[in-house]
Amino acid sequence: MRLSPSLLACLAVLSLGTLAYAETSTGTWKQIDDDDGIKIWKLEIPGVEVPGFRGETVMNASAESVAAYLKHVEWHTQWMYRCSESAIVKRIDEDAALVYNRTDTPWPVWDRDTVLDTAFVTSADNKVVTLTFKNIDSQLRPLPENVIRMPRLVGSYRMEKLAPNKTKVTYTVEVDIGGSVPDWMAEMVARDMPYKTLLKLRSRVAP
Repeated sequence: MRLSPSLLACLAVLSLGTLAYAETSTGTWKQIDDDDGIKIWKLEIPGVEVPGFRGETVMNASAESVAAYLKHVEWHTQWMYRCSESAIVKRIDEDAALVYNRTDTPWPVWDRDTVLDTAFVTSADNKVVTLTFKNIDSQLRPLPENVIRMPRLVGSYRMEKLAPNKTKVTYTVEVDIGGSVPDWMAEMVARDMPYKTLLKLRSRVAP
């Protein structure tokens, strides 16, 4: 059982060997796993309880079909790790919306939630489709009882076309969940959130 910020998702692709490191502006990404065709990195961020995390895998589906699946916000609870509620609270246009997400967390930690500003963007060369998301201060969804609203969550799903029906998907998140969690839980989030989310998403878009 792990903590996780649903909703989510974040940026960038790095091709690294096992236990390799990549420098970033806020710290060092460290590869911590490579299992079932899914690579996982974590980013230690000073003053933040939960490390940033990134997962990467290749899916046997087009980037457009993966993006189309992600747009079904009501399905997020079926594949996004520990997502207990997900709904569009305001539709901006076909590629942008404000989305509510709630994350189920193990007792005794309170659930977390967030309202995200989400948008799909296609690169000029049409080779990459990216879903970006970032939390906003919104009263469109009042804070439920015994839930903590996360003060920061930014991320993306980056879908890079490798072939007509082959896509590299990179899921990255940096989050401040608000409040304290046990160290063992924070470490499990860094692995299980990207791993289990991408594993289920891959099985649904490319059965």
